[in-house]
Amino acid sequence: MNNKCSVCQKEVEKHESALRLGILTGEFKEGTSFHKLIFAGYGDKHIRCSPSRGQHIVHPNFKPITDDRPRYNKLFWDRFEVEKYQKIYTDAWVRLQVECGKGVEADLNELDIAL
Repeated sequence: MNNKCSVCQKEVEKHESALRLGILTGEFKEGTSFHKLIFAGYGDKHIRCSPSRGQHIVHPNFKPITDDRPRYNKLFWDRFEVEKYQKIYTDAWVRLQVECGKGVEADLNELDIAL
């Protein structure tokens, strides 16, 4: 399937898909599939091209990114909200990498995710 990033227009592989990450974080209704989102008109993008999501991934295998928009930049958020979203997005990112066979090193028991 041809899946071009709506931001940079380069091919989006499964392990770098912001839509797939969003499904794993619970952004979409339970049972929503990637293909349903594409059919409904959602454009996919690289996680790195979605700084509002990507900024919350804190993992040694993911180079940190910043969302420069003040409304979304986590540096302006309450510490507890930042911790909450960092856990949600990091856990989902690790799960996505594992599902795609990327061999991300992590203790999945510590991450509290179900594979």
